[in-house]
Amino acid sequence: MTGDHASDLAPTGLEADVLAHLWSVRQAAADRALLTEGMQAAWEAGDDATARGLAARLQSIPEIRAIDALGAGFQLARYLVAARWLDVLACREEGTSWAEIGATLGVSGAEARAEYERAIGDRERATDGLHDAGRARAVLSDDETGQPC
Repeated sequence: MTGDHASDLAPTGLEADVLAHLWSVRQAAADRALLTEGMQAAWEAGDDATARGLAARLQSIPEIRAIDALGAGFQLARYLVAARWLDVLACREEGTSWAEIGATLGVSGAEARAEYERAIGDRERATDGLHDAGRARAVLSDDETGQPC
């Protein structure tokens, strides 16, 4: 990492291409819905010029089936949730307390720790020994004593 900028953390290569595609599907669906709603409101209000302008913009956005938008959103959320626990591991290895992690996630420190422990357990089961369980579990110690909770 070269600095404290989000772009330093951006995925690269194929992963970035996949995430960009998923986001574009999700965004196209949202844009189409917003423009369609605005166009209909403009027609109903008798504002033909605005309605035609929105209709023209709508033409430039690909049609996305609702199920495809739902799937793209699900995949994006799944990626972000999976990445979150890698971020928690990094935070703990940097010395960040469970209380601070919890506050960042909008939960208590104990809840953040319990959710992390569940997540690494799930990962251990899903990866059949390919996960570095020792490293992941090493950060579960109590903030004050350094002993396992």
